[in-house]
Amino acid sequence: MGTKEEYDRQKTEKDAATEHPYTYKILGWWKNIGNKIAVIALVSNIVLAAGTVGLVWVTHNLVTGADTQSRRQLRAYVGVIPDGIENFGDRKTQSFKLTRKNYGATPAYDVWIDPRQTIIHIGDTIQPIPITPPNITGTFTIFPSAELPYYSNGINATDKQIALVREAGSEFQIAYYGIIYYRDAFGEPHYTHYCWLFSGPSMTAKEANGCLGHNDSN
Repeated sequence: MGTKEEYDRQKTEKDAATEHPYTYKILGWWKNIGNKIAVIALVSNIVLAAGTVGLVWVTHNLVTGADTQSRRQLRAYVGVIPDGIENFGDRKTQSFKLTRKNYGATPAYDVWIDPRQTIIHIGDTIQPIPITPPNITGTFTIFPSAELPYYSNGINATDKQIALVREAGSEFQIAYYGIIYYRDAFGEPHYTHYCWLFSGPSMTAKEANGCLGHNDSN
């Protein structure tokens, strides 16, 4: 059973509807309109909030994507150009020259090289070098389009191996390989593997052969 106040309220509304039917209908209509407007406003606010969150997310992705793309376009890319071997077999004067070149748009910093040399049989696999960037700064900087030579002197091989590599059509080769480390202008570390093979009586740059593997970079 309702309270006396609830009974009086309902009686007053009933009397008003009886005495002033049109006024009561208008008031009811406005009441419904007000409720609908409130609902529409609530839904609009929810949609606006969701749209704002979505816009922030899309904007973040666009900015991040543009930044990554810009870095790829602007960063340094260090490659290797091989030269020939001079005085092959002479333990004191043998020398192999390679040139590090920056093909990117910004400088390469803290350039460091980990060079290796070995004699292999054709078809043998060169063991990969673990990628361990040195904790060294303040070494060489290679500016865009600039070149920096490196000379690998001497030879670590027996007389028999040297003779086999020098033979025409030899099944043995001397391999010069290694890793070049550097940082780009954004502070990110990078590496470039290189590997070149030589054999026969002539070991000029023209006769240099690239290895099947050990030529990747990041």
